[in-house]
Amino acid sequence: MQIQPKFLPSGAAATPHPKPSFKPEDGLDTVIGQLQDQWQHRMQGQQRCTVGIFVEKGYKPAEAHDDVLDLADAVMDAGGMPRLLYQGQNGQSAEQQVSQVDAVLVPGGRDWDPAKYGEKLGPHMDPAEPDTAWDNFEIAGMRYAVGRDMPLFGQCRGEQGLNVALGGTLYQDLPSDRPGPVNHRPAHVHESFANRIDPAHGLEIKPDTRLYNLVGGQVEVNSIHHQAIKDVAPALEVIARAPDGLAEAVQVKDHPWQWAVQFHPESLRYSDGRFQTIYQQLVDDGERFRNHQPLK
Repeated sequence: MQIQPKFLPSGAAATPHPKPSFKPEDGLDTVIGQLQDQWQHRMQGQQRCTVGIFVEKGYKPAEAHDDVLDLADAVMDAGGMPRLLYQGQNGQSAEQQVSQVDAVLVPGGRDWDPAKYGEKLGPHMDPAEPDTAWDNFEIAGMRYAVGRDMPLFGQCRGEQGLNVALGGTLYQDLPSDRPGPVNHRPAHVHESFANRIDPAHGLEIKPDTRLYNLVGGQVEVNSIHHQAIKDVAPALEVIARAPDGLAEAVQVKDHPWQWAVQFHPESLRYSDGRFQTIYQQLVDDGERFRNHQPLK
């Protein structure tokens, strides 16, 4: 008899993933294979849908509070099975990999190549930061998901990438390109995963939107970024802003199941269970998509 997995009650606070341990010689395929085996064992075949999560080449988690592990936990706590999507996996393109999942989750990460939105690298950008091949992979995956009307949720780099993928632009460096009263990258938060539960500012959330319905109208969020949406893509609408007016959440117009936020709810869910409902919603959407039911 299979053991029924214990999914988190709606709105429950999370517990950290066990600290990972890999050998120095373990490559990406080995690392991801081991993680997927662990997740298969945890879920016991009871997953409601499969959620694809993009990971960069060279990914090897070393800490319990790793971005991708936190996201995988959030998905599993909601009843979904994470599947990691990466360049070179079985020789498959981003589109081929996305076609094999029911929903897409786009994590945070490195800066976007400004050439993707028609600009040159600015003076406050690290030339070693952008990875054009990785940008192309994620953009292709996001465009494919949007085109198929799949559930999609992005965060931090994921919000910026959805905007770029659909024709928008970015501030390359907020402190220099858009000085303002809000510090969007507090040093103590940037330096430690443990500090990512610390709120940085409130949000002005548009009523009757998915974010408003999930977390309410009054909420404090973390902030770990120096890039952000500048010109909003024509296909997107802003559904939340920081106190300085910066776009903090967007959705594809008339498709609220395709959306993104600038903050990191996967960290906030450790202290405020409202943020876990974001991932529960994603898994709900993925289950509907998997079963060919209408999304709403």
